[in-house]
Amino acid sequence: MASLSEKAAENQKKVAPPPEKKTEPVKSKEVPKLASVNSETAGGFTIQVAALKEAKYADAKVAELIRKGYPAYRTTSTVPNQGTWYRVRIGSFKDKMEAFRMMDRLKKEKINGIIVRK
Repeated sequence: MASLSEKAAENQKKVAPPPEKKTEPVKSKEVPKLASVNSETAGGFTIQVAALKEAKYADAKVAELIRKGYPAYRTTSTVPNQGTWYRVRIGSFKDKMEAFRMMDRLKKEKINGIIVRK
């Protein structure tokens, strides 16, 4: 008969780690670079404006937003039973108030989004 510690070790082997989130840069010569924006480390909030199943559509949306002057980027996530999703996000904000100010600007251009934690 197995001891409790042996059973716990066996159960830990069966549990898969959560999928890793990956941020991928947009690979396009048309997309201008924003030197002062580091979307991964600048703050705890961002605005998600799209979640798409195909990378090419997400990249096109990112390029469009960057041309309009927004600090847009794409992240990749694997959702259980749904596959890979490409999320289009704008900015990195230190607090929700800063993100709400950007949301007001986006709404004026009829761009909908949601504020999410990074």
